[in-house]
Amino acid sequence: MHLDPSTLAVHSGRPDRYPGAPLSVPPTMSSTYVAGTSRIYSRQEEAASIAFEQAVGALEGGRAIAFSSGVAAAAAVLAVAAHGLRRPLRVVAQSGMYTGTLALLRNEEAAGHLLLAEVDALETGDFLAHVAEADLVWVETPSNPLLRLYDIAELADACRRSRTRLCVDSTFATPILQNPLALGADIVVHSASKYLGGHSDLLAGVAVTLDSALGDLLHDHRTRYGAVLGPMEAFLALRGLRTLALRVERASANAAALAAMLEEHPAVREVYYPGLEKSPYRALAERQMRQAGAMLSMVLPGAPYLVERFCDSLRIAVNSTSLGGVETQVERRAKHPREIIDPGLVRISVGIEAIADLDEDFRSALESAYRAS
Repeated sequence: MHLDPSTLAVHSGRPDRYPGAPLSVPPTMSSTYVAGTSRIYSRQEEAASIAFEQAVGALEGGRAIAFSSGVAAAAAVLAVAAHGLRRPLRVVAQSGMYTGTLALLRNEEAAGHLLLAEVDALETGDFLAHVAEADLVWVETPSNPLLRLYDIAELADACRRSRTRLCVDSTFATPILQNPLALGADIVVHSASKYLGGHSDLLAGVAVTLDSALGDLLHDHRTRYGAVLGPMEAFLALRGLRTLALRVERASANAAALAAMLEEHPAVREVYYPGLEKSPYRALAERQMRQAGAMLSMVLPGAPYLVERFCDSLRIAVNSTSLGGVETQVERRAKHPREIIDPGLVRISVGIEAIADLDEDFRSALESAYRAS
């Protein structure tokens, strides 16, 4: 039976049904097990983590391996991509991506583990000239924080011809809106701390692949280096996953409405959202995603303190790092030293509140921030 992603999110990773069975897999609070089976130590596997992996794997259409954080998942992908090489791994990645991933790549290059080619990619074609030079192409789509989109199928086709692996960070889209493996990617990664968990209360990451050899290498790497997902984190991530479809659909609808309002607001210089009519990525978003997503960014004018005043003037949305929770979060990204970006750019993770309340909150904060300037 073919099931909708919303149904898979609710029912995948459940325990066997029998009279008196629990509906949810409980976390196992034990580091070691009685000898006699393949399960001997929780660094290898744990019940709630396995259930979470089964659910994410069902949503993405591959084998999922859970990690202690999104960066841990990314580090594992880099390690297994270099497996068997007797030289540094050659990686092509966009320069305008999540600073944590970019910092990891640059650190690995400084250590001599890889050679990094950063591409300032406005569109898919900017990547294509570099694919043949790479062992691994790492692409974030939609990208953080500029919401650029790249054609996964086109990149996958080019990578296949060059025998290059393609890894897609699909954290912003979630498996509800986009499935990179079905479009030809070799690996898809998520920071499960964000939408998959969905409640801003855990750290987790996951890598998913259709390649059984890659899956084994990812699992072995996690076991060897200890980047395991704790049982309570796995339990919470799986509980959050159950409402993923509802949360993403509501938050995406809110984001579309908020982006349209902000685009017309006189205090806003620019809005980045692939669902807007004027967005250069709208056609690709309609082709590659089921909705345009719940993330957007806007650029505000004036000195940085004015932008910070806007963020602090919000009464519903929260001025905070991270994204993907049920609450709307905003952040002026340039306040972070590693973020080289317009000082007026505000990243917005739109939550599931009533859109009328969000609309009023943003309008009021903009008026408060810029009225006296």
